Amino acid sequence: MQNWHRQFLGRTQMPPTISGFVINEFFTLSQSELQAVLSRYGVDMRLGAALQIGFLKMCGRPLDKFQRVPFAVLEHLNAQVGGSPPDLATLRAFYSNAPRVLYRHQQIALDVLGLVRFEAEADSPRVLDAICDKVRAGVDADKLLTETRIILYERHFMLPAPRAVGELAKRARETVERDVAGAIERAIPPATRARWVEQLFESRAGGMPCIEFLQEPPGSLNPSSITREAEKVRTLLEMHIADIPDLPGTEKYWQMYAAKMRNQRPSRFDQRKEPGRSIELVGFLRHSLAAHTDTLIRMVDRRVSQLWGRASKKAKADQGALPALTVLLAGVREAINNQKQSLGWVLGILMCPRLKNFNDRRLHVPTGDEIRIPENLKEVVLPDISLKSIERGWAGHLKVADAVMSGRLSATTAIELQGAARDGDASFRAGHAHGLLLRTNDLLRAYTDPDYRREKLRYLNHNERTHQLQRQIRHAGSGSTRGKREDELGAQSHCLAMCTNLVMAYNTSHLQRTLDAWRRKSGREVAANLQRFISPMGFEHINFNGVIVFPFDHYRTQLFAPQWGVRGRRSGVVQPIRPSSTES
Repeated sequence: MQNWHRQFLGRTQMPPTISGFVINEFFTLSQSELQAVLSRYGVDMRLGAALQIGFLKMCGRPLDKFQRVPFAVLEHLNAQVGGSPPDLATLRAFYSNAPRVLYRHQQIALDVLGLVRFEAEADSPRVLDAICDKVRAGVDADKLLTETRIILYERHFMLPAPRAVGELAKRARETVERDVAGAIERAIPPATRARWVEQLFESRAGGMPCIEFLQEPPGSLNPSSITREAEKVRTLLEMHIADIPDLPGTEKYWQMYAAKMRNQRPSRFDQRKEPGRSIELVGFLRHSLAAHTDTLIRMVDRRVSQLWGRASKKAKADQGALPALTVLLAGVREAINNQKQSLGWVLGILMCPRLKNFNDRRLHVPTGDEIRIPENLKEVVLPDISLKSIERGWAGHLKVADAVMSGRLSATTAIELQGAARDGDASFRAGHAHGLLLRTNDLLRAYTDPDYRREKLRYLNHNERTHQLQRQIRHAGSGSTRGKREDELGAQSHCLAMCTNLVMAYNTSHLQRTLDAWRRKSGREVAANLQRFISPMGFEHINFNGVIVFPFDHYRTQLFAPQWGVRGRRSGVVQPIRPSSTES
């Protein structure tokens, strides 16, 4: 069955607007359908019978007399059955004087299309096995209702009321659950399942329950993360999960029940009823073993590839790549010095990115013969930067930088405006080409200058500690993000940023106070080169489990004091920040 047909099955109302394709597909009568309409009804009633046939083909259910019909449908049918299409709001005008004709039109539509009314007691056995197969395949919720309607339609049943379809799907789910639960009961003794439950909710050495440990996402490719992933696999193997025999149901079916075990507490799991309780337990353990085994294999493969790449890179460096990089770096620097200073560099910000993908580690250099590319670097060097394009678009690029510097435009908005959609713009090409040239300079310097590389990684790692701090705050008190609206998620994000800034400000204040106290009391000085290793991101001494209360009344004057805006500085007019109508 076509995917576009699935969305119409089971509808009880005519859509307010229908595309021409849908009208031609369902409301164009075949020769036998048209003959049945023309042979049994007069001109006034042909349109109603044709409507019933078309809607029954489209939705599997008949129209009633209170439904609205788009005029385009009436006009399309009128061209086939003759007469003039009435300008009607609903079908009630068709059947107001002949209420029994509605039932006859519905019945003739059933007869013409070969459909029969569904009787739950008598006809359920004819479709139950097919619906159970869908359940075993992992189909559930609204998708299962859709598949149930399709099965009924394909077996030439008129679709019953939505409640009857839901009861049929529920009966299929319960039938499959009984079969699966019976197989679990025969294969896994109750004592073994009880021991699994006890082990899942048992706390490990670090205080984390085993179920949370198994749901922990994999880390990076460092040895400790691989060891932790291997520990998860070993834990499941020690529970003899690999010895579970084959059970009915596809892998997707077991994943569906395994997902229900996520974030389970012991008290909540104890409230679960059989047979769903045992299916969820077995499904979670089976799926966890398969998922963590696949993850471990993938992590080991990637780690091997990573080590192999490092060894290969070191071997190339030992063969003389470093001198070649030094020569290339000198040429790139000369090309940069011949140009004016792009967006971060134009604003006086030294951007040192940490590239995520290996494919991004290409070296882009100017075209022409100004820079000589060593033979052993030609595979990673792309001469695709036009210095003339930088010169032609430089004036426009400086205008964007000036707008950011003066505060008329935010840096984020400037980056969005200078995105790939402006590929044909001269200022975009200038900024893009110069940015590639500067990034190449940064990569070459990082490859050839150990001190610069060490300093760059230090600053990047300091910045990464911000995310660790945010995760610690988020874990302590912001609650679940599931089921949140966008405004609620936005409020959580703003609160998280504010708490992070508060922690950094608190740490900075105490660090500065300590340095001042050392200098004042004992004359002790901490060298500036040592202070670079200190960041205000520590959180071990802070308890995040609590409520932060802000005394707004105490700082009302500072919060609502007039401030100079960007335009106010230029025009010489003070633009105060006015308080809102509500106070927090």
